[in-house]
Order: sequence, then structure tokens, then C-alpha cells
Amino acid sequence: MAGFSGIDRIEILGMEIIALISQGKKETLSKIKDEINNGDVARYIGKKYEPYMTNILIDGKTPYNLDEWKKEFNKFAGVFDDRESRKFGIVNEDDGLLLILGIILEMLQSKNY
Repeated sequence: MAGFSGIDRIEILGMEIIALISQGKKETLSKIKDEINNGDVARYIGKKYEPYMTNILIDGKTPYNLDEWKKEFNKFAGVFDDRESRKFGIVNEDDGLLLILGIILEMLQSKNY
């Protein structure tokens, strides 16, 4: 069961994404948008990159409310439609992890941290 509510500590996912980028990990924009539109991007990243992450994001092993994170990410479904460069300056197809960071920044801004 999650120890945090809502999108509390979503910045942890952002820090994990920074670490993955630093390690040279890549995701395509298409794949990340698909995971946002049809799936669950936090669980996808957590499962795929678990060995490389310091904070485990897998069901049953996380205090974070991944269901709430999913709901928040899903609010961005279809929003970008190849306009990532306009909003976030992302121009490379293999910079999907940067899209996740941009969305997290939007979430945090709207939460008024």
C-alpha cells in the first residue's frame, strides 16, 4: 500500500529519470507517449530500469501512489502530438525520458511547490 497520497514525491521519479539519462539510457518519444496514452509510464520505467534505479517503483515495493501518478500522467495523453519541441525544446526522437521530466515539471508547477 502506498505511503504517500496523490502525486506526493513525484519528484523522486524525476530524479530517477535524471539518473537514467546520466547512465545513457534512452527511450523514444513515441514509446513514452504510448505509455502515457495507453499505459502507465511510471510502472513501465520502473519495471524496465529497476536494476539501474535507487528508488524502486514496482508494485508492492514502493511507498509512492503509482495509481495517482498514472492519473496525473494520463491528463497529458494526446497533449503534445509532436509539439514537444515547442513546449519543452525536445527535438530528438530518442529523448522520451526528457518528455517525462518536462511533464513532471508541469505537475509540480501546477501543484505550487
